[in-house]
Amino acid sequence: MTTKTSVSVHPNFWKDWKIIRKRYKGKEFISILTETNGYDDESLMDLTPHLKSIKNIVVNALGDNIIDAVSYNYDRQPYLSLGWNIRKMRYAVDNRGKSGGLRIIFCTNNTNIIFVFVATKRDCADEVRLEKTFMPRIKDYLAK
Repeated sequence: MTTKTSVSVHPNFWKDWKIIRKRYKGKEFISILTETNGYDDESLMDLTPHLKSIKNIVVNALGDNIIDAVSYNYDRQPYLSLGWNIRKMRYAVDNRGKSGGLRIIFCTNNTNIIFVFVATKRDCADEVRLEKTFMPRIKDYLAK
């Protein structure tokens, strides 16, 4: 029997995605839904092609125990004692390949995924500033 993976999204992830949408302006970045009331995070991700793809890659890799093939462990892991592993994934967009694409920070445990942060490579150049952005998000989300 397989257990269903739960997908959650930190509220600031949607703000990050809005910035990405403005930068790329492709139809694959725009949700077909403008009103988000009544939808859970997983359903909202399914409404945007790139987010659906990212979600499916992570969910399938976690379920098949090949998560190391699609993402790698973040250097600092302050939430391992709580059972959460911080991971970083590179995702290719607009024929630029992974090196010029998006960076996604997410947390996993055995059956849960929390998408925390998404940005372009340029926005992730300063690792210290990047960490100051997403570590408080993880802390706040796990404190709920």
